[in-house]
Amino acid sequence: MERAFFTSTTKALFKDNRKQINKVNAALLSFTSTLTMILFAGMLMLVCLSPNDSHNPLTRNHVYVIIYSCMIILELGILIYAKHSEKHPALILPCFYVFFSAMIAYAVANRFFSDSPGQVFTFQVVILLMPIVLLDRSWRINLIDTIFFATFIFFDLAYGKRTAAIPYRDDLVNTLVTFLVGILGGRTIRISRLQALENGRIVIVQRDTDELTALPNRRKLFHELHKSYEGRANAIKCLFIADIDFFKKYNDSFGHQAGDEVLKQIGECFIKFGKETGFELFRYGGEEFIGIYRATSDNDYDAAMHHLCRAVHDLKIEHTLPNTPFITISVGYVVQEKAHPAGFEEFITMADNALYEAKNRGRNCTVEYESHDAEDATCQPQQ
Repeated sequence: MERAFFTSTTKALFKDNRKQINKVNAALLSFTSTLTMILFAGMLMLVCLSPNDSHNPLTRNHVYVIIYSCMIILELGILIYAKHSEKHPALILPCFYVFFSAMIAYAVANRFFSDSPGQVFTFQVVILLMPIVLLDRSWRINLIDTIFFATFIFFDLAYGKRTAAIPYRDDLVNTLVTFLVGILGGRTIRISRLQALENGRIVIVQRDTDELTALPNRRKLFHELHKSYEGRANAIKCLFIADIDFFKKYNDSFGHQAGDEVLKQIGECFIKFGKETGFELFRYGGEEFIGIYRATSDNDYDAAMHHLCRAVHDLKIEHTLPNTPFITISVGYVVQEKAHPAGFEEFITMADNALYEAKNRGRNCTVEYESHDAEDATCQPQQ
């Protein structure tokens, strides 16, 4: 039945919004662990400050001190991880399930093995809230929630007589109702939240994407540059600026609609280049593009720039100029470890200077920026 409920659309929502889902779950994990840690710390303080109170569990069972202390330590560990989970999100969901399992274990101990049996409220909170608040695959949430409910059924039937003073049969009915509400209502709420995340993602993609080339736009470029120089992303190792040669003359000869088609084709070519080399490509404006490389692995930047030049030439988009039969590009690039730019503004300025040098040397070539002189590495077009 779950497979029928879990449609391909829902799968796509999870896949397309994985990063945002992790952020939401991490924030929720941080909140719940903080709140739970405060609650158990408060209970531990109460039992220690009022040892003679007749309602104090310490007068009958000192194991509560151990239980409360263990829960505080567990929640503190989860909280510390949640605060640093952005770089390593793989444990967010396991931590959530450990958290809920610990709460169920506490509920079992307090309900069925305490000298003064507690209420079943903790059970009901867990099996109701887990399906509603947690963004995870429905089949996994439902399976674990069912296991929690079966655990309650087992202990209730096996040890229910020990709590005869409490109407545990009413608790059984209430827990069943809570379980069904969590399972059925949780799925509806979960899909609504996923759709809201998808709507937000679409807005961001539209805001950050150039419609013509399908590349990230100038706004997205500077956002990523700021991230790298603020330490929120890997440092930039190489930056290049590519410019379409004699593009204004092409527009004058063939019209702006034809020019738009050229930009679309070059955008597709750049996207393919990015997948092959690890460069992140952006439309800088007009016929200019910027690429940045910040992967952890090394790269042959000179070979990559030559490859990009050849790839655009090999599109064989006809031009009208006698010495330029096909659309080509000129590229100026900067390698961080050689040029040592002070910031991304200087990175761009250096690449721009190298680009002008490439144009001065005849276009359809790549030039690397150097501190005193630019070294030419001509990209010979394939005939």
